[in-house]
Amino acid sequence: MAFPKHSILQALSVLLLAWVLVHCQAPLEAEEEKKEKPLKETDTAPEVTKSEPIDCPPDCSCTAEGTVDCAGVNLIEFPAGLSDKTRQLSLQSNKLEKIPAGAFNNLPNLRELYLQNNLLSNEGMDNGTFSQLTRLECLDLSNNNLSVVPKGLPRNLVLLHLEKNSIRLIPGDALTPVRNLEYLLLHNNKLRSRSIHPNAFQGLKKLHTLHMYNNLLERVPRSLPRRAKTLMLLHNHISEIGRNDLSILYSLTELNLSYNKLTSSKLHREAFRKLRFLETLELSGNSLHSMPLGLPRSLQVLEIKNNKLNSIPDGVLMGMEKLRKLILSNNQLKLNSVYQGAWMELTALTTLDLSGNQLSHIPSDLPESLEYLYLQHNRISSVPSSAFEGTPKIKGIYLRPDTLQVCGNLVCGSLHNFPFHAN
Repeated sequence: MAFPKHSILQALSVLLLAWVLVHCQAPLEAEEEKKEKPLKETDTAPEVTKSEPIDCPPDCSCTAEGTVDCAGVNLIEFPAGLSDKTRQLSLQSNKLEKIPAGAFNNLPNLRELYLQNNLLSNEGMDNGTFSQLTRLECLDLSNNNLSVVPKGLPRNLVLLHLEKNSIRLIPGDALTPVRNLEYLLLHNNKLRSRSIHPNAFQGLKKLHTLHMYNNLLERVPRSLPRRAKTLMLLHNHISEIGRNDLSILYSLTELNLSYNKLTSSKLHREAFRKLRFLETLELSGNSLHSMPLGLPRSLQVLEIKNNKLNSIPDGVLMGMEKLRKLILSNNQLKLNSVYQGAWMELTALTTLDLSGNQLSHIPSDLPESLEYLYLQHNRISSVPSSAFEGTPKIKGIYLRPDTLQVCGNLVCGSLHNFPFHAN
């Protein structure tokens, strides 16, 4: 089965867009407002009444609920006259180069701020630019001209977009005050491992999703947030993973290291030993020649396509009773590359992709749980009638019929419907 190289990034973009639409874009409903935390005694921010009209800057559109939309109106200066009842401010897709001091001083109720697709630089903002936005939860600064993660970020941020800039540096004190941060998106920048301060993520106990793909990282950054659940490091220059590089990430459920420069000799056999909750591991697009040792037994999805795999060592799949999906397409596997009984050990496996390898026959030790088997672009020239007797749940078998010379009664009649299906 062919997988587009950028399908992973597209899927991530769709998931992230869905999250933003639900959590950032939609105005708060009355029931949600009831659940908001009460104001502190020192917080004198006025309550927002939805029925009251708000002042609206020229060229913008506004609603009584506190939404101000100034997106794509060719602004070159920050708009004046914003109402203190503003809850959502959209300034994306303009030509803003700077944010003047005090621009947000009169916006105590602002929850969402969209500044993506402008010309903002670090020089165009000072450390106090966002300091007055004590209620801000969503800040989007993506696709600007930032070179450093800005300081003085709002302390109550939950979602921070910094992707698609030219960020080269994360100082030690830029993110640490943002204790409520849950989503941090730093992909498509120019970050190197040595330019990330060792304390950059210290204290971010709520941060569970970190995207750092499409950067220039040579190694897994040190001192990553301990409670991170999703870590995206694909499309970097990572060439080595040491024994302890991932050891503090004991809460990880999803790790993507695809399309780096990893080799089997530089991937420590105990690198994954602490990842006891890991469910999805992606190592595609590297230069691995052997299935990694010490894989977490908690894995449900394992993808190692587009490598140089020619060996699955004895016992490497033993105990992986939760694995449902195994993608090993476009490697160099032969029948004798895999130890006898390897597939049979995967008692929960439903999808096995061995397409684009060098198999000469259909494996004889397929698990009973298997539903989908991908074998196209191998060297298989015959299919015995007994090939799938041990897989009663099989729903889809994918082969290239034009390469088959001999087949049993089970599949011959269906080969004209490519890809054929056997039940």
